[in-house]
This record gives sequence, C-alpha cells and structure tokens, in this order.
Amino acid sequence: MLDKKFGDRSPQKRRFALRLKIYGVLALFFLLALGIIWVVLYSPVFKVQKINVSTGDSTLFSGDKESFDANLIASAKSFILANSKIARYLGTDNILSWDNDLFINFGFSDKYPQVSGIVLKRDFTKREISIEAGKREKFGIWCFVREFEKKCYWFDQSGTIFSIAPEVEGDLIYRVDDYTGRGLGLGDKILIPGFFSNLAKIFKVMDSAYLKSRSFTLKDLGLEEIYTNPAVSSSPIIYFSLRNDPSFAAEFLKSVKKLGLDKSQYIDLRVENRVYYK
Repeated sequence: MLDKKFGDRSPQKRRFALRLKIYGVLALFFLLALGIIWVVLYSPVFKVQKINVSTGDSTLFSGDKESFDANLIASAKSFILANSKIARYLGTDNILSWDNDLFINFGFSDKYPQVSGIVLKRDFTKREISIEAGKREKFGIWCFVREFEKKCYWFDQSGTIFSIAPEVEGDLIYRVDDYTGRGLGLGDKILIPGFFSNLAKIFKVMDSAYLKSRSFTLKDLGLEEIYTNPAVSSSPIIYFSLRNDPSFAAEFLKSVKKLGLDKSQYIDLRVENRVYYK
C-alpha cells in the first residue's frame, strides 16, 4: 500500500521533477563552463612565467644579445596578436596563444636576415616559452658589380642574401659576379626558385667533376645563363643554362681532362642533353 501510494504521482509532478533535473544539469554545465573560462583567462595556470631565447651562435645578432632577445620577443608577440584568433581573446601572456605552427610564416628575418627560422617550444609544467632562432649557413658569395662599385654578400642554400661578405679571389668558395645592374640587398633572393635550384645543381656538378672553377659570371638575366670565370681558372669557360638541370653533363665533365678537353676554349651546356665545345 505504501509503495503504491508513494509512486502514484500526478503527471504534473513528474514533469516538474524532470524540469528540475534538466535545469540542474544545465546549471552544472554553466558553472563548469564559467570555471573553465576563469581558469583559462584569469587564473595563473596558463600564464606565461618566462620566455627564453636561444640562438646557439652569437653571430646571429649585431650588438648585445639582450637587444636581440627583446626585439625577437616583441616581434613574436606582435605577430601572434595579428595572426592568431585565440591570442586576440587570451593575449600573449597566455601559453595557449603560442602555437609553433603559426610561426611558419613569421617574418623576423626581415629585421635579422641571418635568422633562417624560428622554432617554438611550450613547457606547460613550468609555463615557459622557448624560442629557438636558427642561423643561415653560408653557401656562396654573390657580388653585384657596377662601374665603380662592387658589393658582395653571403647567400644560403635557399638563395637568400643574409650578410655582407668580403671580396674573395680564387676558387675556394663559390662566387657569382652579377653585372645585371640589379639593386638587391639583405633578405632578398638572388634568383627565382627554379633558377636557383639549377644553380645549386651546377655547383654540385662542378664539385663531382673535380673542376676547380668556382667563380661564375652573370651578365644578362634575360639570357637565363651563367658561365665560369676564366680569369681565375685555367679550365675552359663552361656555359650553363639556368633554365635546365645540368645533371645530364655530370659524367661528361668528369671526363674533361681524360678526353683532353681541359685546354678547350669553351664547353657549352646551355642546350639540354647536348654538349658543344671548341
């Protein structure tokens, strides 16, 4: 009798009890959401405690390292605010705003051309950010030659000019004398990607052929060709096309001395899969 009487509730009471449960669950989720928002936005749980800058090489920065670090951190924060939707709400003091994938397009090399790239690491336990600045490696020297002036720069394996270089002679370092009259400077690319890729292959072919010519001349970019400088080498002038992959001539160049062609006037490799010499 008691069980029957207790369980015999009106439909109105049952609907009221159901609404109470729903409102209770919604209130619980609302409070939980407020708690998460408070933790993310206002609590010290995600607040950045320290930002460390690592270069691994003091030649990356000019002047004192403190100035370099301060510029890098300031630039990184400005970049995050401009490119991250999360950072616009959380700010740069929140560790969640610092995403390494975001820094693929970070243009810090505009200020420091010698920096090749930036890698971010987040330590959620210590709430610290580590910024690692990579250094561009010297690949060759590019000299812009004008009537009364010659400016030389180091460039890396991506073809980016990143530092002033000395005027060197001889064939220890790959060097290109550019007579095109272009006014390039730090941070610029010396050639479009396709041309530079073939130039790097030209260097590789010359290395594999054990030829001493490491000095090149670029007269007219419109001709899309480059040739070795006979003034600093006893080898014949070798003409290359910047349009074509020079790998087809690798075996031939290895045999130049064996074939007695090292005394030739020139070797022309500007036509793909064709070798001309005189």
